[in-house]
Amino acid sequence: SDSIVGCTDPAAANYTPFSNYDDGSCCYDNMVSISCGGGSWQGEVSWVILSSTGDTAAFGGAPYSGTACLVDDCYTVDMYDSFGDGWNGNVLDITDASGVSIGSGAVIGAYPTATYGTFTFAAGTGDCAVFGCTDPAASNYDATATDDDGSCCLDNIVSILTGIDYLGTPYEWEFN
Repeated sequence: SDSIVGCTDPAAANYTPFSNYDDGSCCYDNMVSISCGGGSWQGEVSWVILSSTGDTAAFGGAPYSGTACLVDDCYTVDMYDSFGDGWNGNVLDITDASGVSIGSGAVIGAYPTATYGTFTFAAGTGDCAVFGCTDPAASNYDATATDDDGSCCLDNIVSILTGIDYLGTPYEWEFN
């Protein structure tokens, strides 16, 4: 009889029902699909997915198509272009088991400064919260904040120059 290798445990996220030989690849966390490509100069493209503790979860270049088994966490993706002209239409996309994109990015820009890009994504119940003021009416509104930390200032921030000068260094006072 022929051996069909794969995950033979029905409880695993990547169970393959036709496999008759377990290859040890069973994933009990979040199975994600990773693809990178779609543009030109693919040899310049590289990326790494890092867990919140800095451990490498996956890495590659372009073209790339594969899967990764990720624990619930917030992941950071660091993307590099070795020439410095951006990814030239290549895109890194990460999708969950249902095919929904949970993260996507590319290095954007022009030569010689387009060498790096980054984004974060959450796998499973992972949380990529960015704390700050989420009220657009506040003077310290942070458009990148996803979770309000109670720091919103709805009054005006005023700076007062006192005229106090100590050895050529003026001192500014601020209150709100």
